[in-house]
Amino acid sequence: MALSGRCPPCQPFRDQLTTLLVWLREHGVFPVLALPTGEPPDEWPAGYAFLTGDSALSALGLTQFPSALLIDREGMLRSRAPLRSPEDLLEIISIVLIGLSPTHGRTAPR
Repeated sequence: MALSGRCPPCQPFRDQLTTLLVWLREHGVFPVLALPTGEPPDEWPAGYAFLTGDSALSALGLTQFPSALLIDREGMLRSRAPLRSPEDLLEIISIVLIGLSPTHGRTAPR
């Protein structure tokens, strides 16, 4: 996710993610935050991994705040988009958790 403590539209996502962090960890979801250059990670609660700087954002293909991308356990990029509302974040989390289900959405081996 690309969020910033200095971005007013990011605040609802930051609050929601902070509230959900323990629950996400229990379900094997590990948020990684991409922060703009100059924003210290210590302004965020403990429990996140961070990428910082414009080059990190560019490498992820994220061009605006707030944004998110979804990478599954196999390392496949599943989605990349700006976040328009906190409900978008919940939808992304739901997609992740469905993808983590051992039976949902999987087909029998060929």
